[in-house]
Amino acid sequence: MGDDTLEVTRIDFYSGYVYFKLPVIRISVDQSSITAPLIDLQKYHNFNFWSTDNVLFVSGCNVYAGLVDLNNNTIIDFCITICSDDSPDLPRAVIRQKNCTIQIGKGIPDRVLLGVRLTRLDQTLLHLVNATAVSAYMSSSTRRLESQLSWYMDDHSSCTEAANDTETYACISSNSYCADALAGDSDETTVGYYCNCHGGNEGNPYLTDGCNDIYANIHPADKCTRKCASVDIPFPFGLENESDCYRSSLFALFCNQTTTPPVLQYQDKIVTHVDMANGELHLMEVRSSSRVITLTEGRYSWLIPYHSCEDAKRNKSLYACVSEHGTCHNATGDQLGYRCNCSEGYKGNPYVLNGCQGT
Repeated sequence: MGDDTLEVTRIDFYSGYVYFKLPVIRISVDQSSITAPLIDLQKYHNFNFWSTDNVLFVSGCNVYAGLVDLNNNTIIDFCITICSDDSPDLPRAVIRQKNCTIQIGKGIPDRVLLGVRLTRLDQTLLHLVNATAVSAYMSSSTRRLESQLSWYMDDHSSCTEAANDTETYACISSNSYCADALAGDSDETTVGYYCNCHGGNEGNPYLTDGCNDIYANIHPADKCTRKCASVDIPFPFGLENESDCYRSSLFALFCNQTTTPPVLQYQDKIVTHVDMANGELHLMEVRSSSRVITLTEGRYSWLIPYHSCEDAKRNKSLYACVSEHGTCHNATGDQLGYRCNCSEGYKGNPYVLNGCQGT
């Protein structure tokens, strides 16, 4: 797609993203400036960056990195890396940082020919030292070097309009539903639609009988990795590369071994603790820009989705509270789901056989 050379790595029907790989753009120590294309969407108006989480990562000393709309040669955004000496003549406002990032999302124009321009800073004027080769790449994840685009069906401008045309309506699975695609700069203007499977189902909503019940594993394998560095990984959670060790894909975590020490991750956020009693993931998110690095801590409540306790108990192949002394509690509010706990006087993991032990 794009310039017909992009390598598509996967398509996520649930989130409406297509994932792909882009080459790394590099500038050598001796080069003063380069401009290189990233992706050409001029022919693909139903693919866009509107709701994506892409970031341009720039690494290396002393460069101005610009995100460029090559259609009109305008700078969309930029960041700067600086490796300076300790000269007293250098203004205190100058930030010494050899890495910088640019967010690539809602503000990117439709049908864009997106490129990157790397330009060397004036070494002498800014008291800069140790110029290095610089690399720039776009990615939507710290786990995989891949980027993402949003996409939608564009044969009709809304679900209402599309559903009236039964010959072309795309949401044909019996367990699917339609959602309007909104223009990137509007919360009201619809430009198309996309299809999803109803809660409790997964698969391809664009195929007949494509949405099927989500597979749930209620008994994990015997040999599962239950720790990432110092963080415990209790079932129903597990590592994504051990498919028999977590309940479903909703509970798949990632142990990032490229850091020292390794870190446990959930959707690119760092997991510091899995709280079984309260049904919470303790998370920490690292955000960086050309000016600052921030750490944000938070808690994410989790539950077994799509069924109430009463419904789940009727299907022993799906019911999650398998410990003899486990109890089931329905989610509160508008959420449909439940959580398991150990009965009073017991503690442990109610999601595994004999997981709740007397205190």
